[in-house]
Amino acid sequence: MNHSQSFVIRSPEIMGNCVSMISQIPTDGSVTVDIKGTKEKRRLAQNSCYWMWIADISKHTGHTQDEIHDGFRKTYLTAIFLAEPHGRLQEAWCKTFSDISELVSDLSPEEATPIINRVKLLTSTTWCNLAQFTEYLNRIDQYCISKVIPIRHPDEYRIAMDIRNAA
Repeated sequence: MNHSQSFVIRSPEIMGNCVSMISQIPTDGSVTVDIKGTKEKRRLAQNSCYWMWIADISKHTGHTQDEIHDGFRKTYLTAIFLAEPHGRLQEAWCKTFSDISELVSDLSPEEATPIINRVKLLTSTTWCNLAQFTEYLNRIDQYCISKVIPIRHPDEYRIAMDIRNAA
Protein backbone atom coordinates (compact mmCIF):
# COMPACT_ATOMS: atom_id res chain seq x y z
CA MET A 1 0.00 0.00 0.00
CA ASN A 2 1.75 3.16 -1.23
CA HIS A 3 -0.77 5.84 -0.40
CA SER A 4 -1.97 7.46 2.76
CA GLN A 5 -5.58 7.87 3.83
CA SER A 6 -7.08 10.03 6.56
CA PHE A 7 -10.59 10.01 7.96
CA VAL A 8 -12.16 12.67 10.16
CA ILE A 9 -14.85 10.71 11.99
CA ARG A 10 -17.98 12.90 11.90
CA SER A 11 -20.64 10.30 11.21
CA PRO A 12 -21.36 6.57 11.44
CA GLU A 13 -20.95 6.38 7.65
CA ILE A 14 -17.42 7.78 7.77
CA MET A 15 -16.59 5.45 10.66
CA GLY A 16 -17.85 2.53 8.55
CA ASN A 17 -15.66 3.57 5.62
CA CYS A 18 -12.66 3.79 7.93
CA VAL A 19 -13.29 0.36 9.47
CA SER A 20 -13.83 -1.13 6.01
CA MET A 21 -10.50 0.20 4.79
CA ILE A 22 -8.66 -0.99 7.91
CA SER A 23 -10.15 -4.46 7.53
CA GLN A 24 -8.53 -4.70 4.06
CA ILE A 25 -5.02 -3.90 5.30
CA PRO A 26 -2.60 -6.83 5.11
CA THR A 27 -1.49 -8.18 8.50
CA ASP A 28 2.14 -8.57 7.46
CA GLY A 29 3.35 -5.45 9.29
CA SER A 30 3.71 -3.43 6.07
CA VAL A 31 1.16 -0.80 7.12
CA THR A 32 0.99 1.40 10.21
CA VAL A 33 -2.32 2.84 11.36
CA ASP A 34 -2.17 6.02 13.46
CA ILE A 35 -5.24 7.33 15.27
CA LYS A 36 -5.02 10.85 16.61
CA GLY A 37 -7.38 13.53 17.81
CA THR A 38 -7.85 16.67 15.79
CA LYS A 39 -8.10 20.24 16.91
CA GLU A 40 -10.36 21.75 14.33
CA LYS A 41 -9.56 25.32 13.51
CA ARG A 42 -12.22 27.71 12.43
CA ARG A 43 -14.25 26.53 9.50
CA LEU A 44 -14.26 28.14 6.09
CA ALA A 45 -18.01 28.65 6.52
CA GLN A 46 -17.32 30.61 9.72
CA ASN A 47 -14.80 32.79 7.93
CA SER A 48 -17.17 33.39 5.01
CA CYS A 49 -19.96 34.33 7.40
CA TYR A 50 -17.64 36.63 9.34
CA TRP A 51 -16.52 38.60 6.29
CA MET A 52 -20.09 38.78 5.00
CA TRP A 53 -21.10 40.29 8.35
CA ILE A 54 -18.15 42.70 8.27
CA ALA A 55 -19.34 43.89 4.83
CA ASP A 56 -22.93 44.25 6.11
CA ILE A 57 -21.81 46.23 9.17
CA SER A 58 -19.51 48.40 7.05
CA LYS A 59 -22.34 49.19 4.65
CA HIS A 60 -24.66 50.08 7.55
CA THR A 61 -22.19 52.16 9.59
CA GLY A 62 -20.02 53.75 6.91
CA HIS A 63 -16.83 52.45 8.55
CA THR A 64 -14.36 50.53 6.41
CA GLN A 65 -14.20 46.76 6.67
CA ASP A 66 -10.69 47.04 8.15
CA GLU A 67 -11.98 49.43 10.83
CA ILE A 68 -14.80 47.03 11.73
CA HIS A 69 -12.46 44.02 11.75
CA ASP A 70 -9.90 45.81 13.94
CA GLY A 71 -12.58 47.01 16.34
CA PHE A 72 -13.99 43.52 16.85
CA ARG A 73 -10.51 42.04 17.31
CA LYS A 74 -9.72 44.65 19.98
CA THR A 75 -13.05 44.25 21.76
CA TYR A 76 -14.02 40.59 21.45
CA LEU A 77 -11.09 38.51 20.25
CA THR A 78 -8.71 39.72 22.93
CA ALA A 79 -11.30 38.97 25.61
CA ILE A 80 -11.80 35.43 24.26
CA PHE A 81 -8.04 34.75 24.16
CA LEU A 82 -7.45 36.24 27.62
CA ALA A 83 -10.31 34.23 29.14
CA GLU A 84 -9.02 30.87 27.95
CA PRO A 85 -5.95 30.80 25.70
CA HIS A 86 -5.46 27.70 23.55
CA GLY A 87 -2.05 26.82 22.18
CA ARG A 88 1.38 28.34 22.47
CA LEU A 89 0.70 31.30 20.18
CA GLN A 90 -2.31 32.50 22.19
CA GLU A 91 -0.52 31.82 25.48
CA ALA A 92 2.51 33.82 24.31
CA TRP A 93 0.28 36.70 23.20
CA CYS A 94 -1.54 36.68 26.57
CA LYS A 95 1.79 36.79 28.43
CA THR A 96 2.99 39.66 26.24
CA PHE A 97 -0.30 41.52 26.74
CA SER A 98 -0.04 41.03 30.51
CA ASP A 99 3.59 42.19 30.60
CA ILE A 100 2.89 45.30 28.51
CA SER A 101 -0.22 46.11 30.54
CA GLU A 102 1.90 46.01 33.67
CA LEU A 103 4.59 48.19 32.07
CA VAL A 104 2.11 50.88 31.06
CA SER A 105 0.10 50.77 34.29
CA ASP A 106 1.82 53.91 35.59
CA LEU A 107 1.02 55.88 32.45
CA SER A 108 -2.02 58.06 32.05
CA PRO A 109 -4.98 56.50 30.17
CA GLU A 110 -4.24 58.85 27.26
CA GLU A 111 -0.70 57.44 27.02
CA ALA A 112 -1.49 53.78 27.86
CA THR A 113 -4.57 53.19 25.69
CA PRO A 114 -2.85 53.57 22.28
CA ILE A 115 -0.11 51.15 23.39
CA ILE A 116 -2.59 48.57 24.68
CA ASN A 117 -4.68 48.91 21.50
CA ARG A 118 -1.61 48.24 19.33
CA VAL A 119 -0.94 45.04 21.29
CA LYS A 120 -4.59 44.00 20.90
CA LEU A 121 -4.26 44.42 17.13
CA LEU A 122 -1.51 41.78 17.09
CA THR A 123 -4.25 39.15 17.49
CA SER A 124 -5.59 37.24 14.53
CA THR A 125 -8.78 35.32 13.88
CA THR A 126 -6.58 32.65 12.26
CA TRP A 127 -5.44 31.71 15.78
CA CYS A 128 -9.00 30.71 16.76
CA ASN A 129 -10.07 27.16 17.25
CA LEU A 130 -13.61 26.20 16.29
CA ALA A 131 -15.15 27.01 19.69
CA GLN A 132 -13.38 30.37 19.95
CA PHE A 133 -14.47 31.48 16.49
CA THR A 134 -18.02 30.39 17.26
CA GLU A 135 -17.92 32.52 20.43
CA TYR A 136 -16.48 35.42 18.42
CA LEU A 137 -19.33 35.22 15.90
CA ASN A 138 -21.89 34.98 18.71
CA ARG A 139 -20.54 38.16 20.28
CA ILE A 140 -20.63 40.01 16.97
CA ASP A 141 -24.17 38.78 16.33
CA GLN A 142 -25.26 40.02 19.77
CA TYR A 143 -23.54 43.36 19.16
CA CYS A 144 -25.48 43.79 15.90
CA ILE A 145 -28.73 42.91 17.64
CA SER A 146 -28.05 45.46 20.40
CA LYS A 147 -27.18 48.20 17.88
CA VAL A 148 -29.99 47.21 15.46
CA ILE A 149 -27.51 46.58 12.65
CA PRO A 150 -29.00 44.21 10.07
CA ILE A 151 -26.72 41.31 9.10
CA ARG A 152 -27.54 38.35 6.92
CA HIS A 153 -27.93 34.83 8.33
CA PRO A 154 -27.89 32.58 5.25
CA ASP A 155 -26.84 28.95 4.96
CA GLU A 156 -23.22 29.94 5.72
CA TYR A 157 -24.37 31.05 9.17
CA ARG A 158 -26.09 27.74 9.85
CA ILE A 159 -22.94 25.86 8.80
CA ALA A 160 -20.63 28.23 10.66
CA MET A 161 -22.57 27.89 13.89
CA ASP A 162 -23.14 24.15 13.36
CA ILE A 163 -26.92 24.57 13.53
CA ARG A 164 -28.71 21.44 12.40
CA ASN A 165 -32.20 21.31 10.93
CA ALA A 166 -34.71 19.81 13.32
CA ALA A 167 -35.82 16.49 11.88
